[in-house]
Amino acid sequence: MPILRVSPRAYREVRLSGFLQYGHLDILCQYADVAFEEVDTRLVTTHGLGTPKQLARSCARYERAGSIFLPWHKCPRESKSCVPIGSPWLYLLENMKDVAADPSEELFDNHARFFVIPHSSTSQRYTRDWETIADQVGNWIGSVEGENGALLLHWADFLNNEFVHLLRKFELPLYCVGYGGHSNSLSSFNQSGGRNRFLNNTFQLLSRAKSLHVLEPTTLTYYASTLGVQIFLADRNVFERIYPYLYPSTLGSPKKELDIREAINFLWHQHEQLSKQSSQGRIALASKILGKEYMHSRASLGEILSARPKLLDGVKYAFNYFK
Repeated sequence: MPILRVSPRAYREVRLSGFLQYGHLDILCQYADVAFEEVDTRLVTTHGLGTPKQLARSCARYERAGSIFLPWHKCPRESKSCVPIGSPWLYLLENMKDVAADPSEELFDNHARFFVIPHSSTSQRYTRDWETIADQVGNWIGSVEGENGALLLHWADFLNNEFVHLLRKFELPLYCVGYGGHSNSLSSFNQSGGRNRFLNNTFQLLSRAKSLHVLEPTTLTYYASTLGVQIFLADRNVFERIYPYLYPSTLGSPKKELDIREAINFLWHQHEQLSKQSSQGRIALASKILGKEYMHSRASLGEILSARPKLLDGVKYAFNYFK
């Protein structure tokens, strides 16, 4: 039988697949000027913001697996293999300071309000009562004046034709910022590109928004807040009505249900704080939440990504932050 040979690059892409989602690793490599071939395959990071309990649990799991965990914030556990780096979104903003905008790449129109549709990307794996969800979303949108509004949908849910059809009845433009998976191919539903364009497209869309209306806590809110976009969080009882339809798969798992509830409560509190801030206050608070104090210099991050000898020499190096 012929021997199946895997190229070094393919091996790296498999090992680093979680880090490649949403273009996080691409952004960090660009900032630190590190080639993909140099990246240490032991590296892992979070996809978004976790609670302190979730971070500690992840840190312990990755440490046992021999991985190097790069959370956005300092992990509650003391571990030399856990190095906080700040959110890739903040590094994207740094990268974009030196790049002139290309009008030909503009994908989105200006809108006063963007309504963020509840994130239920497990829609490809589980049955959902889409009609009920759409009706509840419609009631929420109807409770807010929707002048020059548009709907923003997660890429996985955008693939659900039934749900998209139900949302179109609101007669508002429907947007998606692209494919956030680890593959870098063009998405089938728009021309926004693969993972390395996902956060760039997010920036472009949010730069054209005056306000962001969210029904449930989402990392997108922190990104918008760093740009000063006004945040409106729906009344909690509206979310509670939709919650059972979004997460039915957790109803048979009390522990998972409790974990989700704890995470939602943690994030909800932060969102309420953001919604009460002035524009400058939102920028400062969101940047802090995303771990701005833990950002590294270009050289320091380069050593972390390529795991040069200094990485695990001690805590002193690990906490050599970008100021």
